[in-house]
Amino acid sequence: RNKQVLLGLSNEDLYNVLVPVTKTSYSSSHPEETTSSDILFLPSEFEIFGKITNSSAAEGSQYSYYQCGNRRVKLLYSTQENGIWWTRSASAGDSRNYCFIGVGGDSGIAVSYYWHGIPFCFCV
Repeated sequence: RNKQVLLGLSNEDLYNVLVPVTKTSYSSSHPEETTSSDILFLPSEFEIFGKITNSSAAEGSQYSYYQCGNRRVKLLYSTQENGIWWTRSASAGDSRNYCFIGVGGDSGIAVSYYWHGIPFCFCV
């Protein structure tokens, strides 16, 4: 029940069907693979594009949602304009930087203290 409150899920039926998934991450400062089991997660650069552009390693497999050409652009709730959003992928070159998806749907990197959107994903 505490997880349900933490996640802000008031719909118990939805909460009961969420399935934890194991996700892989890498960091340029710690090149070994890290895994975690999460109910909510951020997609990796590889899961979105199916290739490595700015991250240090392939983290997962490309989601079919993106593979078939669906938009990578996300709207900001507050303005309803295209926004920049974070992935969970660390930059290959600097441990302070993470990959993001820009307003045009392209991949980029930025220092992790910038305010960008967080598009949580989940599996049922």
